[in-house]
Amino acid sequence: MNSLTVKCYAKVNLFLNILGEDADGYHLLDGVAASVGLYDKVTVHLTNSGGVELTCPDIDCLPQENVAYLTALVCMREFGIKGFKIQIEKGIPEMAGLGGSSADAAGVLFAVGELSNIPHDKLLTIAARIGSDVPFMLSGGAARVRDRGQTLTSVPLPYGRLLIAKPGHGVNTGACYRMYNRIEKHDIAAKHNTVNVDRLIGALKVRGSASPYLFNALENSAIKINPEIGVLLNSLRSLGLNPCMTGSGSACFALLEDIENEDKLLKAVDAPFACVVDFMQRGVEVLR
Repeated sequence: MNSLTVKCYAKVNLFLNILGEDADGYHLLDGVAASVGLYDKVTVHLTNSGGVELTCPDIDCLPQENVAYLTALVCMREFGIKGFKIQIEKGIPEMAGLGGSSADAAGVLFAVGELSNIPHDKLLTIAARIGSDVPFMLSGGAARVRDRGQTLTSVPLPYGRLLIAKPGHGVNTGACYRMYNRIEKHDIAAKHNTVNVDRLIGALKVRGSASPYLFNALENSAIKINPEIGVLLNSLRSLGLNPCMTGSGSACFALLEDIENEDKLLKAVDAPFACVVDFMQRGVEVLR
């Protein structure tokens, strides 16, 4: 077998705190991420071409700028793979904080592991070099995510389902972190908000309500860039939900822990993109 098609799931950040920067200028994170049932479909063919051919009609960037393309180059160097042909079918909205690009990178790594019998631990080491979200996207489920994103500790998934909504425009991740550095880098309240992540994890362990402990240190910065996020959050609050933004935005979400009529709620959401999904036990799985 020299080809494999996988489903690469999106994620939401139930809690995202920024504790500072390391010596290289990378932001140090502490939080909880969970895999959710939005996914990209990635097909990986191992070839003898000596290069990488990537097709994805739903992405505007050049193939060479795509994280999945760069991941394939790393795999060629690290594992001696001769070439790749990769097709990506997007189902995860772009510039949404849902981890779409990292999911595609994780999908390539997972497929390489399956096709070339490479251990998961070795793939995780490569994932940490590619991007801060990639190790979690490769492992999936729910985990406390620390440092640059490479330190993962498994936690229980939330119970219930999840509403995800995205406004019309996205947010560039780099721009969001630069805005954070400008307006909130010295916010002591955010830096010392570690007690609530412990409370959130405690709630997950007893299948209690995690909604009161949702937090994202990047939310104000993302709203500065894209005010539509603030409008969407207020709209979701007006529906009786306790929403939070995921990642660097612009998608927002709410836990549906005790909601019975999900269809009625979904119709009431005022957003160009909205869906209700399940939490997932894995970050990537073979498409059956």
